[in-house]
Amino acid sequence: MTWKPWLGAVPDAAGTHFRVWAPKVDALAANVLGGPTVPLRRDAEGYFTGRADGVRSGARYFYRFPDGRERPDPASLLQPQGVHGPSEIVDLAEIAPRSARARVPLEKLVFCEIHLGTYTVEGTADAAARYMPELAEALYTAVEVMPVAAFAGPRTLPPVRRYFVENALRWVSRAAGGFDGLRLDAIHGIYDDSPRHILQEIAEVVHAEGALVIAESDLNDVKLVERYHLDGSWADDLHHAIHVALTGESQGYYADFQDPMPKMVAAIERGWFYEGQHKPSFGLKHGTPAAHLRARHFVVCAQNHDQIGNRARGERLTELTDTGGVRAAAAIVALQPALPLYFQGEEWAAREPFQYFVSHTDQALVEAVRKGRQEEFKGFAWSDVPDPFAEETFRRSRIDRSRKDEEALR
Repeated sequence: MTWKPWLGAVPDAAGTHFRVWAPKVDALAANVLGGPTVPLRRDAEGYFTGRADGVRSGARYFYRFPDGRERPDPASLLQPQGVHGPSEIVDLAEIAPRSARARVPLEKLVFCEIHLGTYTVEGTADAAARYMPELAEALYTAVEVMPVAAFAGPRTLPPVRRYFVENALRWVSRAAGGFDGLRLDAIHGIYDDSPRHILQEIAEVVHAEGALVIAESDLNDVKLVERYHLDGSWADDLHHAIHVALTGESQGYYADFQDPMPKMVAAIERGWFYEGQHKPSFGLKHGTPAAHLRARHFVVCAQNHDQIGNRARGERLTELTDTGGVRAAAAIVALQPALPLYFQGEEWAAREPFQYFVSHTDQALVEAVRKGRQEEFKGFAWSDVPDPFAEETFRRSRIDRSRKDEEALR
């Protein structure tokens, strides 16, 4: 195995070693369900460690606080009963290593972005896997899946940094049969004044496993490639110009792309349009020149989960323009030189929306999300904005495969 986890539950031939960072508590134990409860030792940094002999892969456990509260492992590899249930010990040595198959070169990547919950009726990774031959037939060479996990933590503390770097390694480790690459979400929200930026550190460890790192960013900043050595970045200027050209919308950041055709041409030629000019919606200069970068460092689209899901009603282009416009948008993305990305069902002009939905169990959080959506779209009647917690909002977002062979959509 080229990499072995440091955090979490790590089994070996005789038992399992536990390590978790909990600097705000004085005592902690690993409670193995149906097995021992193991007191953990605290070190000066706030790491708790301990060992349970005879406990192996498949056993489930919680971390137990002195007051009896139990929580799952934040570094868990498997949560079979959901994020609030017990963690399950996984032995990476039991997972078939990733094969030494030939990698698709970066410049040959054509992405299909899929949401596992809405891509199939079952809403699972196993169900989505059945459609991989279909995606290959549609000439996709890469599948970008979401969501894969959700977790949060404070910033600027070395143990938290290590946690996130190791999390990246867990997804791409060859020994664990990992993914071929990562797309890092919303990196414009990551602030780091360390001598070595965390994005650079993640890129280094991921590249060492032979995998790629692409950023989702609205910064239009070449340092992601040149300084942090990421393989590429989403470049949304082309999307915005296409959208304005087809819909005439002018609210929010679409105000920055009025007179869209010259901006569209510039984005195709130089990677993005804004490379230091004043951007009205920001009120500041925005972007850096990028024409010297190779096209393979940019990922572009006409639709993706963000641009659809962040709308009040989650409409796709198929609901906002005519068939000719939808085809033109897809053709522009296919023919321009950067790496193209399409959203699930776009290859047959799917009409189902992709609406904002959540399934939180904390009612206060549910109400906060509802209030936030109301505030975000206060120009709409609330009856027009789907309730993010309603089951129907999720079901409405599931793509309908029965329509994919309709001639009008091909």
